[in-house]
Parts: sequence; structure tokens; C-alpha cells
Amino acid sequence: MSKKKPRRNLGCYRTRAGAEKRERQVQYFKHRGRRPEGYKFDIAQADPNAHLWYDALMQAANENGAVLLDVYEQDGKTVYVFDRDISQDRIIAIAEERMVHG
Repeated sequence: MSKKKPRRNLGCYRTRAGAEKRERQVQYFKHRGRRPEGYKFDIAQADPNAHLWYDALMQAANENGAVLLDVYEQDGKTVYVFDRDISQDRIIAIAEERMVHG
């Protein structure tokens, strides 16, 4: 007799990853009145390459499966808060690649 893992109810999602991503989104909206605890990245508005840093940040977040929880202004910077850590080395590598290849 073999032991099988019990099946989890994933709702309308075909994969566990999809269901977990949606659950993080639901939790965000459920608690959005408070500043979320999470991983924060800030980009100075005065930075002439701010759009490149933003694009690199979003690409790295997407590669990591991170969900954006909050965006707010603080001390002249836009702060992005994600539900999980994103490698700063990866963000820098993506931004530098975009700067070189324009």
C-alpha cells in the first residue's frame, strides 16, 4: 500500500504556485490599511535612470515570483514593498544590461 499526499483544494487554480500567488494578493487587500512588513526597495525620483531601475526591479520581482504589496513616497524616494526578498545583485545586473544595450 503506497502513501499518497492528500490533495489540497486549489480553488480555480491549476497549480499550487498560482493559488499561493492569489492568496498573497488577497492578504494584501485584506491588510492594506497598514504598512506591510516586507522587503523594501527605494528609487530616488531625482535619479536620471529611475525608469531603468524600476524596470529592472519589476523584472527581478517577476523572475522571483514576488508580489508587490505597497508603493509609497518617503524622503523624496518611491518605496516598493514586496512579499519576498529580491536579489539586489540581480536588479543591478538587469539595470546595467539595459543601460549598456539601451
